Amino acid sequence: MSLVAFRVVIGAVVLYLLMVVRGQRLPRGWAHWKMGGWLAVVGIGLPFFLISWGQTRVESGMAAILMAVMPLATMVMIAGAVLSVTAALVLDGPYGLLLGTESLWTGVYLGVLPNGLATIIYFHLIEARGATFFAFVNYLNPVFGVMWGAALLGEVLTTTVLGALATILLGITVANVKFGLGET
Repeated sequence: MSLVAFRVVIGAVVLYLLMVVRGQRLPRGWAHWKMGGWLAVVGIGLPFFLISWGQTRVESGMAAILMAVMPLATMVMIAGAVLSVTAALVLDGPYGLLLGTESLWTGVYLGVLPNGLATIIYFHLIEARGATFFAFVNYLNPVFGVMWGAALLGEVLTTTVLGALATILLGITVANVKFGLGET
């Protein structure tokens, strides 16, 4: 199984367990599953595939900046996990489901924190602060992506990367400044 598929499965398990603990259940209607499947492809499968593919061609900091261009923030974990496992089986065969020890623990971490718990926080933030606020928060991904790329991977902070970060942060600032123009 690819690391992406594994982390999505772990994230789905975390969300499923939370659902059970809260006394909730999976949707029963075909319309819900049809919409969930579509969102899984567009919001999880395609972005994760494209991000993984893209990061084989650019540094992680640049990838983080590029991800901020079009925030993809719709997640349906269980349908995405099914899609990812199916894709891994189709593309890699049964050997695609095998992980080494290091990959296993990395996948568990990525599934629990960035997928499972982050999705819970994501929906809480949208409910508490609104979708517009969360869209701005998503633009902080490149800041941390560049920072971690430089600190952990030794990536060079070029003037292009720093200029892109400054533009993103300026955009966040401008969007959040109140100009006294009144409510619209």
